[in-house]
Amino acid sequence: MKDKFVFYSKSADALPGRGSNEEKNTIETYSDLRKIKDWRKMLSNFYVSEFFIDDNYWNSVEHFFHALKFRNNKIPSKEYEFYKTFTLTSNSPWCKNPFLAKQAGKAGRVSPITGKIFDKKIGDTKIPKDIKMRDDFYEAKISSKLQKLAFFAKFTQNLDLKNVLLSTKEAELWHYIGRGGGIIHMKELTIARDCIKKYDNSCDLGEISKFSTDLISSLIN
Repeated sequence: MKDKFVFYSKSADALPGRGSNEEKNTIETYSDLRKIKDWRKMLSNFYVSEFFIDDNYWNSVEHFFHALKFRNNKIPSKEYEFYKTFTLTSNSPWCKNPFLAKQAGKAGRVSPITGKIFDKKIGDTKIPKDIKMRDDFYEAKISSKLQKLAFFAKFTQNLDLKNVLLSTKEAELWHYIGRGGGIIHMKELTIARDCIKKYDNSCDLGEISKFSTDLISSLIN
């Protein structure tokens, strides 16, 4: 059985193997992780770590993830314009804060209880009600494919984060998703880790991971 690490945006700074839902016999195996403060938080989508992908800068994986819900190849379109508000250079109220980006990512959502469309005001900006998320965002596994690319970009373009990810060695990585939600296996993150291990010494992954708009467009068509 592989070791297991569990993380989320507010993880306690516990030693490897001493976190919630982790086995306590892993401490000595991960000596490098023991030296890094808040390494679990660094694995989270919410961790602020600027990277470049899709010809834009993003402040976190969470920003890129929610932006993809509205990214289509119809330029101009209301959805594509809203997608751009998640980029770091957009100056939107949520372009830097991943928790606000998650809220903005609810645009167009209809409440199953009230039947109302999400239109919360964030800062001075009210989320538009006429924005529609891609119908195939989850069904076609678009989110999974592009999340792998985002993880790869985040951890190859930030040396400290790459060292954290590689220091988890072969451990399974699980994300805590809140009370009652349990934990989910972050296979996309371990795939990114495996790719870094395989190619890190043979090429400049920090440059290769700056995947172009044309590539992203081809993956979501």
